[in-house]
Amino acid sequence: MQARDTGYEIKASKKRIGKLESAIETAEMNVEDLGKKVGTLSTKLASLNGDLAASSKVRTDEKAAFEKVEIDYEESLDAIDRAVQVIMQKTGDVSEPSLLQQKLQYVMDLHLKRDSATNKRVMALLNMGKQSLSSSKMDVDALVQEDSAEMNMNGSSSAQPQAVKKAYSDHSGGVTDMLKGLKDQFGKELIDIQT
Repeated sequence: MQARDTGYEIKASKKRIGKLESAIETAEMNVEDLGKKVGTLSTKLASLNGDLAASSKVRTDEKAAFEKVEIDYEESLDAIDRAVQVIMQKTGDVSEPSLLQQKLQYVMDLHLKRDSATNKRVMALLNMGKQSLSSSKMDVDALVQEDSAEMNMNGSSSAQPQAVKKAYSDHSGGVTDMLKGLKDQFGKELIDIQT
């Protein structure tokens, strides 16, 4: 019985050896295939790491460009706000010059190219802030009368200065509207680049 058992064990061991040798061959083929896959994956990993580095550089560059554009938009919006404030503070109609100011301008225009004594008198009247208005008016009227008399003697016209309405009417509303439109546009573009 022992010989039979031994024969049976030898037979069974040979079968196991065959199976194990087959498993070893399969494992060796798997190792070879897996080695090729590891090589392929290593190449892909190196490529992906290169792509990651390139993408990181692009992202860094894009971020810097974005921050510059964002700052430009924010500064533009701030400048527009300040410009609108300045325009709003400075807007309004300019009152027309008084008749006294018109007469002084008339005398200045007539005497500017004439004698320096008259120019000095006109400049003194213009710079006079402490004298009363009626006194200044009488001095200006005297200069106008002198000029009229002088022009009559020379045969020139003695036309008095006419009260011309020289008031300035503010038209900055269009500029303000344009600036507000730009502000809205820049605000929308800033939101677009931020999202």
